[in-house]
Amino acid sequence: MKPLRVGTVLVVDSDSLKLPHLNDWSVHWRGSIVAPVSGEFKFSAATDFRFELIVDDKRIIDRWKDGNRQSGSIRLQAGKFYPIEIKYGHNGGDTFFQLFWEAEGLEKQIIPASAFHFSRADEKLVSYEFRKKVWKKWKRSNIGFRVVMAPLPKTKPIAVQPPFVRQCVKSGGKYVVTAPQQPYFRKRYLLPIPPDNTPPEENYAVGLSPIFRPHNHSPGLIVFPNGDVMAVFFSAIEEDEPEVSLIACRLRFGADQWDMPSPFLDFPDANDVAPLLWNDGDSTFLFWANLHLRGTFPFQWIVTHDNGASWSEVQYPKSVRLVAPYTPQPITSAFRDRNGTMYVACDGLGPTSLLWTSEDNGKTWYDTGGRTGARHTAFVLLKDGTIFGMGGKEANIDGYMPISMSRDRGKNWRITKSEFPALGSNQRPTMIRLQSGRLFLAADFQRSDGFQPPGISRRGAYVALSDDEGKTWRIKPLPGVQLHERPKKRALMRGGTLGYPVARQAPNGMIHLITTMNEPCLHFEFNEAWILSDENPSQDEIMKSTAKKIARVQRFEEYYADGKLKAIWHGGVGDDGRFLLHGNEVWFYPNGKKQWEVTYELGNKIGRETFWDRQGKILWQWEHHRDGSAVWTQFWKNGNKKSESHWKNKRAVGRAQRWNRQGKLILDKVF
Repeated sequence: MKPLRVGTVLVVDSDSLKLPHLNDWSVHWRGSIVAPVSGEFKFSAATDFRFELIVDDKRIIDRWKDGNRQSGSIRLQAGKFYPIEIKYGHNGGDTFFQLFWEAEGLEKQIIPASAFHFSRADEKLVSYEFRKKVWKKWKRSNIGFRVVMAPLPKTKPIAVQPPFVRQCVKSGGKYVVTAPQQPYFRKRYLLPIPPDNTPPEENYAVGLSPIFRPHNHSPGLIVFPNGDVMAVFFSAIEEDEPEVSLIACRLRFGADQWDMPSPFLDFPDANDVAPLLWNDGDSTFLFWANLHLRGTFPFQWIVTHDNGASWSEVQYPKSVRLVAPYTPQPITSAFRDRNGTMYVACDGLGPTSLLWTSEDNGKTWYDTGGRTGARHTAFVLLKDGTIFGMGGKEANIDGYMPISMSRDRGKNWRITKSEFPALGSNQRPTMIRLQSGRLFLAADFQRSDGFQPPGISRRGAYVALSDDEGKTWRIKPLPGVQLHERPKKRALMRGGTLGYPVARQAPNGMIHLITTMNEPCLHFEFNEAWILSDENPSQDEIMKSTAKKIARVQRFEEYYADGKLKAIWHGGVGDDGRFLLHGNEVWFYPNGKKQWEVTYELGNKIGRETFWDRQGKILWQWEHHRDGSAVWTQFWKNGNKKSESHWKNKRAVGRAQRWNRQGKLILDKVF
């Protein structure tokens, strides 16, 4: 059948329409409906994604917020006009939208066009409300590049000052493999507040770049060969806006606190989303995408060979063979099979995921053709060559997370039911293979709407180990997990969430697991011995260091290729088995000027921390106190204060002030 146009909005009455990839859109229609007979009418809908029906101010169907309400009834009088609202959200792929009614004497049927009525008054009202509530929020711009025609500047270019996350990076050493042998568990705040879950004006008040936004999500995580941990998030107000960029922060090996986040990467006027970090031998890849940029690639990537201090130019797939619709959005998994073939996991359309494959080290890529049973599927390669995918979101089998397995390199998938609860919006699983050979999995015990399948009653999140390639699992509740950052989700879930987690294992065997959709984002560090034990830290101990002393503190040095001194630092193995920075650390630019100076005490920064530019001018400075409080001061190039803010345990407290270059106070805020 042909599409039926009702009012100014297209309502589809067909088996399906084939649409190009990225055809995600929403419509909102308001008008009137007239019933042919009097009585109790039951409405039902068959749609590919979100849908809502309101008749006479009564919400009859709600697949927008409550996926379980897919039908409903209301009494209608023949010949009477009733106000009706229809909202439809499409997520790409096959489009289908069928609206049915049935009543006594009227068999179930697709509602005919003659039953709908529309006036210009309806159009004006919907237009105003939709612009205010939806269009403004979902507005997209597609620029992506600018061409400038002008003479080249005659002045010398300003020396590049990379973000701090890329500076003062050590090469590594023998202590990178040092770790506790006894059960170990630790929780940390990953992102500070601001910028996490705070409006842009508060970020600006404490001196952060405008690139930082309140919604920091869909992270990538890696542990570099030198032991440093780096997390990359997209930072946004709304995920679809063109201003979305990537931010990053680093936990330096031996430190017990994450650095402040830095701006990392931003394509002008194109939303940069879905970072995926992957260690491949001595190379570390960062894959990401520009989800809503027209004509975009499935993904692009950069590579580092020096623990994230420098990165390659952006690289794009030179040739792409597409088999089926997809979403340009990497997930959490990348790997090579036994033949050396590269695989990068991305979302399909709707509740599916797929693998992009390269047999020539990234020169050309092709879609393997198959689709898993859920969105955001996490993958590992099994020992027999089978590709094993766990779960994802927006799909379930009897309320449980799907398992997807492929024995033909992703062309076909066998989908079965797991023992883990299904996931929904704002959720995904993470899965990796550990150095011991075990599989590691982490996710939530409940769906984001609070639903749990039979046999699951515990709330919160879990970690799990499998010794038999995913056939059976040892499951352990994860302590310290926090509630969802949004009150409505918090009330529905009735338990803590990992949100969008990602896990990686360090060279020393420690497992690092980070979360989003909490307040703030979290970092958990633990070992297999803890998962296999019955031990759990108390709530008073969970965020405290277990180290009390270091028996022998050593001095370490690093040099530039020309023999000039690059860095000096001190540290040793603490009584809890961890290598910890302890004492003074100083870095120098190639010209001999100081770059960064900080003092550590059992991995924690104490006293003054200063960072200079190449000319010797102070860019920023911290005053760290042992009680967790600190003062952060930033400076303009002319030496005037730029901002000053007060912090306690990674949260801004008290007064924050900002000045212009001339020294005039332009913002004074109390947190």
